[in-house]
Amino acid sequence: MITRYAGQSERSCARREKMTHLYNDQTAKHYAAFRPELHGLILRRLIRPREHFQIGLDIGCGTGYSAVALTDHCDWVFGLEPSQPMLDEATVHPRVSYANGGGDDLSVLSKERFDVISFAGSLCYAKTDQLKLELLRTIEPDGLVLVYDFQVLLEDLVTRLGVSCPAATSQYNYTENLGDWPEFATEVAETDRVKLELSIREISHILLADSDRYASFQELFRDADPFDCLTKQIQQQDREPQLHAEIYFSRHSLV
Repeated sequence: MITRYAGQSERSCARREKMTHLYNDQTAKHYAAFRPELHGLILRRLIRPREHFQIGLDIGCGTGYSAVALTDHCDWVFGLEPSQPMLDEATVHPRVSYANGGGDDLSVLSKERFDVISFAGSLCYAKTDQLKLELLRTIEPDGLVLVYDFQVLLEDLVTRLGVSCPAATSQYNYTENLGDWPEFATEVAETDRVKLELSIREISHILLADSDRYASFQELFRDADPFDCLTKQIQQQDREPQLHAEIYFSRHSLV
């Protein structure tokens, strides 16, 4: 279920434009086609075995991977995403409803309070004083805020493929959490590295899910389909590429 809301704030619109730049129609399709199965793994590290929640909210849900992963621990999940191209590719799930918007205005949702709120690779974009006020207004007194992210380590592979492109998210902080907000107590804050078991086609989707890398590969392969060309080139150069990901995760409760 996807709901679109009008009347967003100017700040929300600015964030939506930024996210639309990062994830346009082309890259959103590759993002939706494959993401490493890390959301569930990380959530299981943050949520205790017998913990279960009634209503969850995933802010910056993208194409729905993180919102769907949260349904393993919730009866119902709301997914909020500022990029319309991402929402257009969102995974349909019977216990997830999606809305177009950002974390600085949670009044666009049909639910007033949440038992758990998650940020999967989105807090760095969303973290503002207004977000803090919205979290304090909508989180249940015994609720949790879960913040996590992961970074697939692609630099060596991209170099071997002969592409040089600037990091689109050079100011991005994968370790961003709520540790500097005194209204929240940090229960967990950890980093780890995991090995990924990926096919070459899955690696190609990851590479092309970033707009700057997509443009670089599109320029390299000119008029050809960058996905097909990239898949063939990886296979020729490295039949079994080994990739790892850094994962970052934290758990916060109200003080």
